[in-house]
Amino acid sequence: GALKFAAIEDYRQNLEQKVTDRTTELRQTRDELAHTVDELRVAQAAKDRIFSNINHEIRTPLSLVLLAVQSIRASSPAPLP
Repeated sequence: GALKFAAIEDYRQNLEQKVTDRTTELRQTRDELAHTVDELRVAQAAKDRIFSNINHEIRTPLSLVLLAVQSIRASSPAPLP
């Protein structure tokens, strides 16, 4: 009986250590994941700003060209194709 008790006690002690070690690993992984999520949010915001700027830079000249074309069409006596 004493041998079985010692084996069970040893298993219990090792199990508690394994649980503690695994809990520590999971916390570290969670923290790393949270950090990665934060970095992805920052990258997404930068990407959104870049595309917004590109969109603005393309639309502004196109709008001016379209306005000029509309003005020419409106002032032209004959319809333009």
